[in-house]
Amino acid sequence: MLSERIHPDRLGLYRPEVQAVLADVRRQRAAGIQLDDALILQQHPDIPGLDWELRRLRDMHEVFAATDSDASSTGQLGARRASLHDLEYLNEQLDQYVFLKQIQYGGQGSVYRARERATGREVAIKILLQGPLASPRQKQRLAREFDLISRLHHPNIVRPYDIGILRGWHYFAMEYIEGVPIDDFVARHVPSVSAVVALFIEICRTVSSAHQHGIIHRDLKPANVLIDAERRPHVLDFGLAKELTGAARPDSALTLANEVLGTPAYLSPEHVGANGGQVDVCSDVYGLGLVLYHLLTGGFPYPVTDDEAAYQRHILFTEPRPPNSVVAPDGGDCYPLPGTINRDLETVLLKALAKEKSRRYQSAAAFADDLERCLTGAPIEPRASNAFYLLRKTFRRNPLAAVIGAASLVLLIVSSAAVSVSLTRAGAARRHSQEIARVAHAILDDTVNEADEVVGNLAGGMAIREWMLQRIEKRLDDLAQLIGDEVALADVRAVMEEKRGDLALARGRHADAAGHFGRFLELCRHQPPAESSNPEWQLCMARAYRKLASVARQPLAHFTSAVQLGRQLAGGGHPPASARLEFGKTLLAFGHYLFNTGHYVEASARTDEALAIASSSVEANANQDAWVKLLGNALELQGDTRRKLGDGHGGIASYRESLRLRERLTEIAPADVDLRYRVLCSHVKLGEIYEGAGLDDEAQEALQRAVEVGNYLAQMDPSVAAWKQALHAAHDRLAMLAIRNDDDRQAQLHLDAALQLANDLRATEPEGIEWRATQAMTDIRAGYRLDKLGDFAAACSRFRDAAREYELILAATPGNMRAQSDLSDVYDAIARCARLLGEHEIALAYYCNAYDIRQTLAHAEPGVIVHDISLIVSESKLATWCLDRKTCDSDEIARQWLNRAHESLYALWRSGKLAWRDQRCADWFEAIDENQWLLRRRAQDRARASSPIEAPLNASQFAEP
Repeated sequence: MLSERIHPDRLGLYRPEVQAVLADVRRQRAAGIQLDDALILQQHPDIPGLDWELRRLRDMHEVFAATDSDASSTGQLGARRASLHDLEYLNEQLDQYVFLKQIQYGGQGSVYRARERATGREVAIKILLQGPLASPRQKQRLAREFDLISRLHHPNIVRPYDIGILRGWHYFAMEYIEGVPIDDFVARHVPSVSAVVALFIEICRTVSSAHQHGIIHRDLKPANVLIDAERRPHVLDFGLAKELTGAARPDSALTLANEVLGTPAYLSPEHVGANGGQVDVCSDVYGLGLVLYHLLTGGFPYPVTDDEAAYQRHILFTEPRPPNSVVAPDGGDCYPLPGTINRDLETVLLKALAKEKSRRYQSAAAFADDLERCLTGAPIEPRASNAFYLLRKTFRRNPLAAVIGAASLVLLIVSSAAVSVSLTRAGAARRHSQEIARVAHAILDDTVNEADEVVGNLAGGMAIREWMLQRIEKRLDDLAQLIGDEVALADVRAVMEEKRGDLALARGRHADAAGHFGRFLELCRHQPPAESSNPEWQLCMARAYRKLASVARQPLAHFTSAVQLGRQLAGGGHPPASARLEFGKTLLAFGHYLFNTGHYVEASARTDEALAIASSSVEANANQDAWVKLLGNALELQGDTRRKLGDGHGGIASYRESLRLRERLTEIAPADVDLRYRVLCSHVKLGEIYEGAGLDDEAQEALQRAVEVGNYLAQMDPSVAAWKQALHAAHDRLAMLAIRNDDDRQAQLHLDAALQLANDLRATEPEGIEWRATQAMTDIRAGYRLDKLGDFAAACSRFRDAAREYELILAATPGNMRAQSDLSDVYDAIARCARLLGEHEIALAYYCNAYDIRQTLAHAEPGVIVHDISLIVSESKLATWCLDRKTCDSDEIARQWLNRAHESLYALWRSGKLAWRDQRCADWFEAIDENQWLLRRRAQDRARASSPIEAPLNASQFAEP
């Protein structure tokens, strides 16, 4: 490592006269002449820094003399090994570099600062200590380290340049970082606690990037994190890194059974325990937690002793001490650091240091997220389920919301008292009581509307809303009795029904929400003529139509009414911003409905109209945040429709712009959980489109980020169905990625998470259509996994379960084209399993059913790319079934199907609609070409044979798209 404390060349000590004296000392000692350092210093009293260099030279000589105690048995080679730290000798052996100094000495190798002769750039060179006598395992580890960091393109991870062997010396050259270890940095600069945490967040993100590329570090410690002059961290030394993969790899033999790798003070429980083979991402999280703990306190979470067995027992069994209770005996004068380690930060640290991996953060990114929340004051994940904690954090971070909420609650209490007092009076006081009641009515109206809007999207806000609504409902009947006119309370009752519907919808209870929104609409419709023409009531009615349409079984009539009324209110010369905003939301809700039922062309038209309204209003800075939210939502739906219509690149651009807007709003309002949910959705959408385009690394990164955000939200309030549904979608896609990449462990992990979420959602409303679709998707992914494992019978059973769910959905919503499309995919999966099980007639029936559905969809919406691709897939699969028969007639039918599929695919490719799916397109062409080649080969064989033999054919040789 580089450290100003141990490298005096910055003080000018590496001058020619110093090097000349040292070279002479090395030559005499190599000849067997023992020189005393004090005598040398007397001979050269005018050379500053020479004493430090002499001590350094003697220390190195003693270390390598011990290492080379067998030099007598290795002759001159042993003597050469003792001269490893002789820069002159290294310069002779590796003449393409100019070695300047040693910057690190470790158990496996030494690292030198050097200059590349050809380019002049400074590099760090790692050389194996044993030189030509290094063991095969040491050489393999060096090569593997170079290979691993070559895959990590991250600004905070050292870049590798070159690897080679010269005169028996194994080395590799990498980026040279001028910096100091992070613990030295903290000791010198004494940053505040918050500054250390902010710096460490970047380190966690860096380690998370390595994890996303399937690499765990396994040796995280302060010495392996350098801070450069610009205070940027750099993670290095991947010599003990391990590759995460579902399949065994040859380099797994580099770690011996029961071998403990890493620095003792920074080992995780699974490192030292009997389950050393279970070292994974969570082990790096533990290492990060230890490093941060040490940086903040100067000590360790349990006693560090010289007795290795005792220390390992502490790692395995001693619970970590709370950071605030640690007194660092060796921490130095810089401790305690400025600032405090508050309870949230302490909780985060202790979660990272949990003994059981399941209790730790499941990724370095999740650890970083909670550290960020500690800095911003947002609720942290381990305590997010505590309602009182959430409310306290919410009000601390949002003083305006606290004031409004508190004032509203006080007014609610005062109004309740007024009602109670009024009820006890009679006679002449009744008129006065009615006036008091009218004031109370106004207070309740403000409480329902304004306070609800302020706290609704805050962490813990849903609990506040529900409590307020329950309290208000108890007083409405009393107010009606005092006022003597039920109609006068219609506005409060209407909004109460609306808010009740919002809460039921958030909980996933669509039937309950439909009841509340229906009563909301009826209250709006039955206003007196004088009130019904009021624009505010008309706006409420438009909102009622929109919300009822979002949960009704037959929503089209309600959407039509909402659009007509919204267009009327938003038209004219100078419509109010509230009317335009409501109309934009209505168009977008209608677009979502059309998209979710497979009417992609119509959905695109409604989305473009909403996007135009939102864009123009954002430019005019009208109600900025609300309009930016609408614009972000419209861009996301535009991305959905573009993808379905064949403009994949445009879809990615829309998703990215939507994410950018949402992240910008989140920075402004970090406590807005609805915005966090929208960010989650953006990551899921990007992950889906990347996965569909074959960009697995990008998909993995986006979806993993979605899981981290989703886990936090679900922990904060497990009752919100939309959050769970988005989290389910992220796990579902990650499971599909793992299945395709043969990583069964990760596939099962994500499938288990998706199944739990699907069961939770289904429990809220067992007959809910949306939750049936969620359950069906989980069954499909489980079926794909079983198919990949070769258990076709079990896979077929799961696919049939999914098919039944979609058939029930279509029975309830016959025009749902998206459910029809999903059902055709399931029919294909069932047919494949039946074909591989030898049930050819059953397979043909399902293939034909899938083809019929897709043909209907393609005719209903011409030009929709997903329908066209699905039809091509069906044609290719029918050809595969025909190939199974291996007769002249069936081969001719297969040829016709394949030619049709090839022509259609080529036409799509020429149109540019497949440009964003280059890899997938290549796979499809390859599968079709392989089967066409097989047909040609069969025709040639038949032509050569006078009597063709109908032999059994292995179905697995056919290619399927």
